[in-house]
Amino acid sequence: MKLILNLLIFFVFLQFVNAAQQQYQYGINGGYYGWSGEKQNQLYVEAGIQSARMLFPYSFFEQWGMRILIDNHSFNKSLGMTDYVAFLTYNQSAGVYTLPTSLYEPIWSNGQVNKNNLWAVFINQSVSTYKDYITLLEIWNEPDFINDWRYSLTWWNSPPTAQQLVRFGGDIYTYIRLLRITYEVTKRVAPSIYVTVGGLGYPQFLDAVLRYTDNSADGLTGINYIDAMSTHFYPYLATSKTDSDSYVMAYTEHINAFKNVSKTRGFKPKYWVVTETGVSTKPFDNYYGSEVLQRNYFMKLPSISIINGVTQNHVFVTGDTDNEWFGLFYNFIGKDSAKMKDSAKAVRFWKQNMSNRVRSDSQSNLLVSQLPSNVVGHAYVSLTNSTDFVYIIWANSSTYKYDEDTPSVKVTLKSSGEYKLIDYTGAYFKLAPFSNNSVTFTVDSTPILCYDTFSTHNEDPVNSSSKLYTIFTISLIVLLLTINLLFNF
Repeated sequence: MKLILNLLIFFVFLQFVNAAQQQYQYGINGGYYGWSGEKQNQLYVEAGIQSARMLFPYSFFEQWGMRILIDNHSFNKSLGMTDYVAFLTYNQSAGVYTLPTSLYEPIWSNGQVNKNNLWAVFINQSVSTYKDYITLLEIWNEPDFINDWRYSLTWWNSPPTAQQLVRFGGDIYTYIRLLRITYEVTKRVAPSIYVTVGGLGYPQFLDAVLRYTDNSADGLTGINYIDAMSTHFYPYLATSKTDSDSYVMAYTEHINAFKNVSKTRGFKPKYWVVTETGVSTKPFDNYYGSEVLQRNYFMKLPSISIINGVTQNHVFVTGDTDNEWFGLFYNFIGKDSAKMKDSAKAVRFWKQNMSNRVRSDSQSNLLVSQLPSNVVGHAYVSLTNSTDFVYIIWANSSTYKYDEDTPSVKVTLKSSGEYKLIDYTGAYFKLAPFSNNSVTFTVDSTPILCYDTFSTHNEDPVNSSSKLYTIFTISLIVLLLTINLLFNF
């Protein structure tokens, strides 16, 4: 009986850990700037980044050894980064990918990975080495990349071809073969790791994955070889609007397009990520960009992602270059230090203030019922105190050309006391006075965090995830010891 109770408690603990892992995270596509992995990791922590998307090319490990990313300190679990994503390719050079020639060799030989199937061997070795770091495997990077978007219109009824898929270099059947090998080997080595497509842009490519097979003999389609979903999203490509609310609205439309395909085909992803998203802080080509637009997009994105069931967004990219301005940091190539942009402060704001909270649908609805129609609001409750709420509020910019054009809007909320208002830097910039059971303050297109100082709020909203783990773990230990003690009498 004691053994059964211990196992039950351990099972509850595992469920708790799994729930904690589903908390929203910002990740990063790191890039290379001539810095050591250890030093660049410090930038991630400074900017509130909690995960990272790692490139895993077979050719790289073949040259430098399978443990190279551990030996050069590319992972940063000791400083709180978790749930890494790895996107796997075979032979990559200057952005050109090639496929292994032995894909159709049997995956297994006498119950073991077939040494003649190089992709199966690679999956076995890489997953065995990095299973303690990686939560999700993406197969290839943007396999649906094409030079003419009109090709994608044929994919609802016809299979994507090798000639169309210039970045992948094979057809849809070959891609599903990669998925099958990866899934079978990964689930043998580390069943908890998710397998997914490589950051898709076209929902019709997902539809093709879910309906075609690499093996007509068994007829098993790609739906059998992925259990998570990964897309890429660059808002300036999805809408002609130039404000952050239109950007997150386009994000929702993008996710819904993939959800519709998934629902139609009966695919139920267990984990959903966007492994590339970004906004430039300067105009480029014919696209708009600004510091305010980038900052506000990254401040609004978590709430919209949570509503849509997305667990991670991976920012592209760490730093600017001489001709690209998507970074969270200004160009630091060849420099000893890096300067944060406001967007990095916005990402850090989320980590510091919100990573110990979950969005409350009921309280969000109650909040919205008090807001003007041109104001957006979301309520978040503490994981350790069900009466401890904070609110993220901003003026909707979607009817204006730029975020900077959006006028301030007066907000009045029911309250038990004065409200404390916090900006994207994490600074307390204003107290909204309490009068007639309410507070009144103004908001603009940049989100603020606020809360009622009179309500049950034992501490300011700072990151207490480690505290949460500690409290829960201690409680389990006490419970376990108590039960064991009772059974000893």
